[in-house]
Amino acid sequence: MAIQAESLGLDIYALGESHEKGFVSAAHTVILGAIDQATTRIALMSSVTVISTLDPVRVFEDFATLDLISDGRTDIVVGRDSHIGSFDLLGYSARDYEALFDEKRDLLTTINQATAQHQPINWQGEFRPALIDAHIYPKPLSDKLNIWHAVGGHSQSAIAAAKLGLLMMLITLAGSSLSFKTAIDAYRQTAAAAGYQAQDMPICTTSWFHTVCTVMSRRLKSSIAI
Repeated sequence: MAIQAESLGLDIYALGESHEKGFVSAAHTVILGAIDQATTRIALMSSVTVISTLDPVRVFEDFATLDLISDGRTDIVVGRDSHIGSFDLLGYSARDYEALFDEKRDLLTTINQATAQHQPINWQGEFRPALIDAHIYPKPLSDKLNIWHAVGGHSQSAIAAAKLGLLMMLITLAGSSLSFKTAIDAYRQTAAAAGYQAQDMPICTTSWFHTVCTVMSRRLKSSIAI
């Protein structure tokens, strides 16, 4: 699918993380690495990396490595899991749903900023041991990863993303687009108040995409919906 997307001139191929039956992307970074070797131009993103149940240090290492082997084609999108089955599977409690996400998102942001500034990482939290004068390797191609914050339309999530200087990916899977304007306004206002320029804080919106591929042969004419 990624090879086909690139051949059609699409700019981005994004792959999410899922640990449920019927999905193939439990190890989405591994698949993205394979896609990198099969493509040359298309940007590669996660959509999303469920940071709540992962170690941010390991996530940064994985995506920094992918960024290097893809010659800087990699972005990361962090978000919550829409299903809570992975929490028990990976050793976490769904009771800590919000706290886990907030802490691990903040740690990943701290790692990214410290790496870009060539500074050691000093951090302490609740759900993992502290980092004291830590350095994370490898470093991304430009010393910093592009990190997007998945926002499901809630203004508080948009505000948190802007305060941390994260790019916002707005998930618009249902309802009128006008219903998401509140989150966009909150993001832009908070980013401006924090000193960020609008051109440095782009917003990405996601929605359903439907394409029909027609396969032609002497014996077969069929349409495949993806």
